[in-house]
Amino acid sequence: MTDVTGTRGQSSTIGFVLLIVLTVAGAGAVVGLGGQALEDTRSASTVDRVENAMTQFDSRASMVALGDASGQRVRFGGGGGGTYSVDEDAGWIRVTHRNYTDGDDYEVYNGSLGAVRYTNDDTTVAYQGGGVWRSDGDGSVMVSPPEVTYRRATLTLPVIRTMGDGGAGGSPTAYVRSEGPTESRYPNGNESLSYPGGRSHLNPVRNGTVTLTVHSEFYEAWGRYFDTRTEGNVTVFHGNRTAMVELKTGGAVGDFRLSSRGSTIDARGIAEGHSIEDLSITLGASDNGNDFNNMRFSIHAREDGREFELLIHTDEKPRCSDGGSLENSPKLSYDVLFENESTSGYHVWGNDSVDATSGPIRYQCVGDEPELVLDFTGDTDLEYGVSSISAGDREGEFEGSVLGDVTFGHDGEDGEETTFSTSGETDSRHLVRHYMAEMGQDVELTVYYATGGGGGGMRIDSDPTGRFDYDTAEGPQYITYLHITENSIRVEFE
Repeated sequence: MTDVTGTRGQSSTIGFVLLIVLTVAGAGAVVGLGGQALEDTRSASTVDRVENAMTQFDSRASMVALGDASGQRVRFGGGGGGTYSVDEDAGWIRVTHRNYTDGDDYEVYNGSLGAVRYTNDDTTVAYQGGGVWRSDGDGSVMVSPPEVTYRRATLTLPVIRTMGDGGAGGSPTAYVRSEGPTESRYPNGNESLSYPGGRSHLNPVRNGTVTLTVHSEFYEAWGRYFDTRTEGNVTVFHGNRTAMVELKTGGAVGDFRLSSRGSTIDARGIAEGHSIEDLSITLGASDNGNDFNNMRFSIHAREDGREFELLIHTDEKPRCSDGGSLENSPKLSYDVLFENESTSGYHVWGNDSVDATSGPIRYQCVGDEPELVLDFTGDTDLEYGVSSISAGDREGEFEGSVLGDVTFGHDGEDGEETTFSTSGETDSRHLVRHYMAEMGQDVELTVYYATGGGGGGMRIDSDPTGRFDYDTAEGPQYITYLHITENSIRVEFE
């Protein structure tokens, strides 16, 4: 007979031990997990307190930087095991006017930003550039926005530079004071702040593009901020930790000079509707240019399936007396053409007998030398469906045939909506304003001029001068006004 009593006693003992082990292990796991969860909760709570304190610091620092207070004290919440510090070399901001003239770039502003940081392991919360940012070692986010605003085609950039050094742990108090008066960098009439060639820092900003670049450990968050606040071209460069936004300027507005045949007038950011106010050019011919005899002059544009041309043909040489007056009564021909590839034809307006002795399109004498004034936004009458200039003189293709009745549908603009039939009349100003509105907000106008009859090109005394004025768009991708100030603060931990 087998004795099982000892076996049963041993099994009971083993089971009891296993129960104790499992209980202790389970309790340990609960304590470990709970401890980790508690630690995570404490850490998150600490970061929340720091963010709130840094946001309060942001508000107080901005008051000092923008001149609303001479100094402020801010008490930071308990930072746990983290530390607070000031680093005046942390990050920089740069504004560049690209292609401000014939491919040249100009650095409008470049300065350091500095930062007030809270750091704890991989977590950093910082005040920089008038905003608050956080990084957890894997990217960055914005806690509160910086002092950079873009509204109604105006970039306002109060550069807040944080100066100082040193740091503290625990729950320190920071004192913020102004480090000098606010300095206006753009606009600024000071000759020491000017483009090459002496052009002052004045608004409106014209030609090329304006780029705003920030180098920062929070560059990704800066990039997202630019992306949400503008429709400019935003680029993030991970290699050098920078974010850049590029904004278009309004192009050629105001007086301009054409350097050669084939020169362009770059018009960008044109407001919707009939916004063209002035498009005019003055030409002066040299003696070997035969004083405008049998000359053609064209302003041509092609954009996204639309084509537009202003075309002049001179028939008679003007003669100027020594007293500076015209001795004859020359006439010239003028056509306005437009085509949209979505239709099967084109529009043409013509006048083959423009009186060039007076009016918006005319000859004038400078001493005994003639000039040709072409004011395309004047009241020169043109007739629909009549082409007064040979198709061979056109720069545009304008395929198909002339369309029948045409309706101008910009309601409330220059008397539109209006339908024109063949032989209907309107003036050049109306046509230029209407067709430029059809071309869109960004238009590149190219200028051509040449002698007729297969001539090698009209020769002129000097570069043609002109004026192009239009209302600019207020869209988020365009910039017309730039306001940059430098505002320095010093931060000390007490």
